[in-house]
Amino acid sequence: MSTAQVLTSTKASSQRPWNSTLIRGILYGTAGLSAAAMFLDLPLPAVGGLAACLMIALLFMNVPIGVAMGTAGALALLAMRGADVMAGSFRSLPFGTAAVWSYTVVPMFIFMGLLLWRSGITARIYDAAAKWLSWLPGGLAIGTNFAGGGMASISGSTVATVVSLGRIGLPEMLKMNYHPRLAAGSILVAGTGGQLIPPSIYLVIFAGLVSVPVGPQLLAGLVPGLLLLVLYGAVIAAVVMAVPSLVGHVRGSRTGRVQYSWGQRLRSLTGVWPLPLLVIFIFGGMYAGYFTTTEAGAIGALGAVVLTFTYLRPRAATVALGKSLQGTVGSTAAIFFLFIGAMIFNRALTVSGAANVVTTFIDSLGLTAVTFLLVLMVMYFLLGMIVDPLTMMLITVPLLLPSVDMLGINLIFFGVFVVAMGELAVITPPTGMMAFIVHKIAQDPEVNLGKKVTLGDVFIGAVWFLPVPLAMLVLLIFVPEIALWIPEMMQNRD
Repeated sequence: MSTAQVLTSTKASSQRPWNSTLIRGILYGTAGLSAAAMFLDLPLPAVGGLAACLMIALLFMNVPIGVAMGTAGALALLAMRGADVMAGSFRSLPFGTAAVWSYTVVPMFIFMGLLLWRSGITARIYDAAAKWLSWLPGGLAIGTNFAGGGMASISGSTVATVVSLGRIGLPEMLKMNYHPRLAAGSILVAGTGGQLIPPSIYLVIFAGLVSVPVGPQLLAGLVPGLLLLVLYGAVIAAVVMAVPSLVGHVRGSRTGRVQYSWGQRLRSLTGVWPLPLLVIFIFGGMYAGYFTTTEAGAIGALGAVVLTFTYLRPRAATVALGKSLQGTVGSTAAIFFLFIGAMIFNRALTVSGAANVVTTFIDSLGLTAVTFLLVLMVMYFLLGMIVDPLTMMLITVPLLLPSVDMLGINLIFFGVFVVAMGELAVITPPTGMMAFIVHKIAQDPEVNLGKKVTLGDVFIGAVWFLPVPLAMLVLLIFVPEIALWIPEMMQNRD
């Protein structure tokens, strides 16, 4: 699945139980009635609410996300202000949305990730992680978790990471007699921490959306992302030690330990050691102030080109370079298409006054910053039923920003919270879209090796891990310094 497909469609929802004739009829009726009611003589905030209903109905109908938001927003603007205002929005918003300097790093990070993927680095990451962590209880699952963190941080897509890991790691774990629940659960959560680890495209997008410096925003995700990976690994080890049967019997071991020699481990590093050096150079230089975020993205892309020609033969490297350039154009266009649709929708909400209604309502509740964030956790769980983390961010952040400012919540911390919460929402059963993607991958005979992996197995595997990100998010709310101490050191140094 390409990054462009991930960012512009909601095809994962087609695997869910609501894809029936009756439900489709209800969705078509809701969309039609919402669109028609906008043109009645209603208060403007009600028109904004109907636009939100139309957008949600379109998303459930598998309409591409950018189209759903843009269509709902355009119809609302037409109903409220007429054709001239709607046309003016289409003339001004696309350029205004895309022409943001901080977004120049997005195509470079995407290009870097695609090149490293096409060079085979993802398979090398998995191989090295599995060999170095094999001595731990459930070592293959722990290695899958850490490999997922590395892959997600360079790919910029949890879906792409889970699809890749599902096809590489799931058959390996099933071959080693891992229980399908443990195997599927470790695949499902593997990419969540990586979206916080630099270079995170989601954090770059958030920084541009709320106008905070990209460098500190990226570095704020480093500690929470690494902490999440370590906690997942600890849970896997604890579960396997408590229930050894989850990993079967492998080479005489009751806890899934596979023995590799030091020579095998060291050889596995030969294919991946340039990658951490590249990442350290990029973000170490950015932290030290030697170059800007955009320059860091350019250096990363150049380094990826060099690594690709190092890993592959010249002809294969040239082909990988061309396909990565093509993929970068498509993925970048997909992201900005999504941006434009979101900005049209958000303009409609602003014109309708619905945004002010939301802010006033939140203010009237008398929430503290802590209770506000806890309520947001519930809201994001519900949004995870229908949209991916990027869409959640684009829909909710502009609406919530006034309340975030009013409550004195640090915006850089809020970016880490939103990205982490979005990642958690899409893996949470019974509606998180990632669970259905993992289940679909596991139905491939080449992946499941003839073993049955049910949707229930995926759900139960997810439930085993859910306390980890929940606990980390609550910890972040009460101890935001976990995310902020590196950005604050960076600012103090300046």
